[in-house]
Amino acid sequence: MSEINAANAYDIVCKIDSILNLPNGWEFSYTETGLKRYEESRDKASCTVAVVGNANKGKSYVLQKLAGDQFPSGFAVKTEGLSLKYPKSENLNFILLDTAGLETPLVKEPYYDLDADLEKEKERLENQQNEDDSENKKDETPKDEYIKEQLIVNYARDKTITEFFLQSFVTSRSDVLILVMNLMTYSDQILLNKVKKRCGKGRKLFVIHNLQNFDKIEHVENYIQNTLMKSLTFKLTKLPMVEFDSNDSKPRNKFFYREEVFQSEDENDEEKLNVIHPIMAYDGENSEAGKYYNESCMNFIRIQVSTVSNIRPFDIKEAVKSYFIKKAPEFIENE
Repeated sequence: MSEINAANAYDIVCKIDSILNLPNGWEFSYTETGLKRYEESRDKASCTVAVVGNANKGKSYVLQKLAGDQFPSGFAVKTEGLSLKYPKSENLNFILLDTAGLETPLVKEPYYDLDADLEKEKERLENQQNEDDSENKKDETPKDEYIKEQLIVNYARDKTITEFFLQSFVTSRSDVLILVMNLMTYSDQILLNKVKKRCGKGRKLFVIHNLQNFDKIEHVENYIQNTLMKSLTFKLTKLPMVEFDSNDSKPRNKFFYREEVFQSEDENDEEKLNVIHPIMAYDGENSEAGKYYNESCMNFIRIQVSTVSNIRPFDIKEAVKSYFIKKAPEFIENE
């Protein structure tokens, strides 16, 4: 599968690759259309929708579908840092945020240069030893493999904190949060519980079960009944979603699933977070499940997004800057 540059897939990309790079600034890049839309809309109230989740679960695919756009067939997208996408239709009043997925592997340049950092660390240790008058410490120079191991530990810590910064930013700044997962695992259940705890009152949370391996409606329904409905970590209520077929205008009954989460011990309506669990399936040309679920899922979410109140302008540059200033002591202390 070929890879498409994220800068060509999104309207705006902020390359937040490391908290340690902040003193040098994080680079923003814009497409021509993205810069125009940014200048036109940054002072206009819009619903901000963030798409989160682990890597390779279909986050970018969901984002493109919501935007009414799509990547060329056979291409994958490598999402860098924080990315923004405007809907293709200017009649849709929302902004989509995507982040580099959680649990991505540590990679070499441009993020981390192990060989260059190894030489710098060896030089630092040698200079430190030269300043030490103790002869006993002259022979305590760590071996290269030990230094490499310590550098990788530092890279992993920086990557974890950077991911946390990205996820906490989009969670706190979005009006609607979309968590994308595939076949549910225990790790997904843990991640979902963490996301629910971060959601504030009145927030909309959609958990899209992107069942990429299923192309039959029967297989999807079996998965819903035998896995989702039997989950020990949440309880779902099945609710009708009525839509009209554009061909014959006859109503077709479909369903979505709602989970009620109380964020206080009082369990009153004001403290209730409604978590919606829509379904998607394999999006192939001959996938009956994909045709049955996917477009209905996207239309349903677009309608739900359009009903969000208390929206505000979103200037991505100012939002990132102000959030980091507010949270800087916490992240710097962790780093």
